[in-house]
Order: sequence, then structure tokens, then C-alpha cells
Amino acid sequence: MMKKLIASIKKIAIKMPKLDLSKTKVGIQLGERAIKVVVLKKGKNKSWEVVKEIVEPISEDIIKGGKVLQPELLGLKIREIFRDGEINVKKAALFLEEMLFFTRQINLPKMPKKEVETSLHYKAQLDIPDDMKKLTLSYSLINTVEEEGIARNKYVVIAAYKEQIKQVVSALKTAGLSISMFGTEPDAVYEGIKFSGALSEDKELIMAVKMLNNRMMIAIYDNGKLIYSRYTPFGFDSEEWGAEIERSIVSWDRTHVQSRIQEVLLLGDKERWSMIKESIKSSLEIDVRVVSFPNAPCIGIASKELGSDNLYKEQSLQITSEMSSSTKIAITAIIVLLFGFIFVQGQSMQLKKDINLLEKNIASASETVALLDREIAVRALLSELTEVQLNLADEHIDIISIINRMTPHQPASVRISQLSFSSNQLNVTGTAANQVDVIAFLKGLQSDPYFSVIKLNHATRSDEVVQFVFEVNEVRSGGGPEY
Repeated sequence: MMKKLIASIKKIAIKMPKLDLSKTKVGIQLGERAIKVVVLKKGKNKSWEVVKEIVEPISEDIIKGGKVLQPELLGLKIREIFRDGEINVKKAALFLEEMLFFTRQINLPKMPKKEVETSLHYKAQLDIPDDMKKLTLSYSLINTVEEEGIARNKYVVIAAYKEQIKQVVSALKTAGLSISMFGTEPDAVYEGIKFSGALSEDKELIMAVKMLNNRMMIAIYDNGKLIYSRYTPFGFDSEEWGAEIERSIVSWDRTHVQSRIQEVLLLGDKERWSMIKESIKSSLEIDVRVVSFPNAPCIGIASKELGSDNLYKEQSLQITSEMSSSTKIAITAIIVLLFGFIFVQGQSMQLKKDINLLEKNIASASETVALLDREIAVRALLSELTEVQLNLADEHIDIISIINRMTPHQPASVRISQLSFSSNQLNVTGTAANQVDVIAFLKGLQSDPYFSVIKLNHATRSDEVVQFVFEVNEVRSGGGPEY
């Protein structure tokens, strides 16, 4: 009887159409001036090929500064593009140009996969200068490192505002689409360069640079994972572009001696980048290449594999609704045969009882293991926090005193987001409404006798505020903090 059942199932399986829902991929790039759409299809050699590329201009009041202002109009425009381009899919991967997000690197002890996201969320909220309830997190594992003889997993966490994602989701619903992948622009750029075949396999730490409407995107990747990115305004002088890239490389290498940038990839027209390429190579003795690959970011987001770095968390893969009728009939036939076999054997009731009992035992054991895993993770985090606290105490660092010393010199618009200590150096990170307040704050601290050596590391305008970093190399004694 069992042999006949297996033979019947094999016959049905052979006749079933293969459930391949990924023969076509679509990527959407949303920008202030244009919407770009690419369609990828699997070729005969099972590799992805670009079969369609569309660039459609849009009104500049629909998207501005990395935010969707009019989701309904955006959705109607996307629907029009898909209709005119004869693109018949229900899902698409996308990113929003210049969207604001935070990037942080976090090390965790090895733990069960189901505990990773909770632990990353806990540690990220200690470092990200905003309410975590407003943000959604995605993460990727970079590699495994050793800290004091203990193996730890190194993750990169990306946090984006839920409201920004909500507006894009609303636009896609108006267009009659759902989102398969919501990524960031720097990630899309890397995947596009990878798709073009221009990546060097022997380079672990790479910087990519891309020109936008009136800004320059600078991103750094560790083993293919985004670990740093920023957008900086620029003028029309190519020397200014080169100088900004060189400053970024020098600043990174100075603060990350063990992980220096190995290669710079300039995305765009070769002629436009030629002089800058030679200037950087001669000044810093680093590999610099120009990658000329049209629509690379849009192709990159389309080709990107789904994973934990997806910022869209509400997707549901309703595979059954996408099955053809013949597939559903075949699956139904298999179910009928299986239940028929159980009925003939006359043991269906006993089998159900045994299964229910087994499920209860498994659930109980799983809950116990989960509680133990959570306790281990919490203990590891508490141990790490205690270690940091002891290190600060050993170095006579009094954070409260430092903040109290800074407050009298702080203009109203200045917000301090982070104080970090590295190699006997205090880094003060914050934002201000304008450069005048940044300079006023700096001069005020320089006039304080307790801050003897303080200078501006860099200041850049981003999202209508000026972001700045001060370096304090020495704080005098006499009532003030010492280190």
C-alpha cells in the first residue's frame, strides 16, 4: 500500500509545474527628479540579465530631501510607468535616494539567531540619538572577531524612520504593488557595482563615491556590508570633490588603524572622474577605479537577495495565492492520498493524539531553552557594560563633569548626541542649526581653561542641520575631568 502511495505522489510531482516565483525581478529607484525602473530576467545560463530600463522624470514637489511628500501622486506615476512599460509583476525592490538613516557597528557574543535582533535593538538604543520607537532596524553579520580571547559576531545595524517607509509603502499600494525589499541607497550602489563585475575579490574594506543632484554620497563597506555613509553638499569645482574624498579617507584611516580603506570606487562617467582619480592615487597611494555602469544602483536593488537587512518588515509571502490552478490541484491530490492512506490503516485518531503530545513536549522544551538563551545574552550584555564602566573609572573620566563644563558654552540650537573616548582622545559629536553656532560653541570651549586642546574635526550640513565632531586631546585638572 505504501509503495503504491509513493508511486502516485511521484507521478503527480512530475506533472506539477515548478514553483518558481523569481524568474523576474524589478527594482525601483525613487529620486527627486526622476523614477528609475529596471527589470531583470533569468537567462538560459541561470544568470540575471537586464531586459528593461526606464527613466521617467517627475515633479520636484513629490519627493524632497529623501522624503516622500505626496505618496498618492508618486503611486499614480509608478502605476503609469508599469502600465506603459508592460511590466506585469506584483512586487518590487526599491530604495529612496538620500533617505535619512543611522548606521552602527555592534559586537555580540555568539547566541541563538532568534535572540540576535532583540540584543542588537537593546545595544543600538544606547548609541542612536533618537527614540527607537520611531525607527525600524535591519542588520547584517559582517564577520567574527576575537575580543580578549572571546569570539564575537560583528554586526552592522541600519535604523530608518518608520514614517519614511510608511509613505513609500502607501505609494506602492496606490500603484497596485507590494514591496519585496526596501534597502538603502549605499547598499544598492554596492550591489550594482557587484552586478557589473567591477569588484576586487581581494579587497575587504572599500569606499564608494557617487554624485547626486547637489550632493556627494560617500560610503564604506566591510566585506560587502555597509558600515558607514554620509551625504555631503558640494559645488561645481572638481578639486573640491577630490579634496572631500581625500579628507574622508584620511579621517577614517586615522581613527581605524587596523582597518584602513584598501580601494576607492568612483561611480559614474570616466571622463568626469579622471582628474580626481589621479589626484587621489598620487596623494594617498591607494587603488582608485572608476566604475561606469548606467543605472547601477537601480540594478543593484533589483538583484539584491532578501535577508535580515530588509527595512520592510510587514511583507507576507502568500505563496498559495500565487500558485496556478494546476499546482493547487496537484497539492490537493497529494493531501487526499495521504489522508486516504491514514484512514485505511485505521489509526488516524491515535496518530493525532501522539502528534499533539509530541508538540506539547517540544514547545515546553523550546520555551525553556529560549529562557536560558535570553538569560545568557542578558548576562553577557551586563558584563560588557560593567567592563566599560570600570574602564572609564580607571581612566578618571567623569562624563557628568564634562557635560557640565560644556553646557555654559552651548548655543541654543546645539545638541550633543555622543561623547566617545579613543586613545586618550575625547570626541564630541552633535548637531546645530547653522555653522555660526558650531563656531561659537567651539570658541566657547576653547576659552574654557579646562579644555586646553580642542579642535574641529569636521562639520557637514545634512537634512537642514550641521553635523560636527570636535576632538579634545587634553582636559586640565583643577575641578574639571581628567584623562
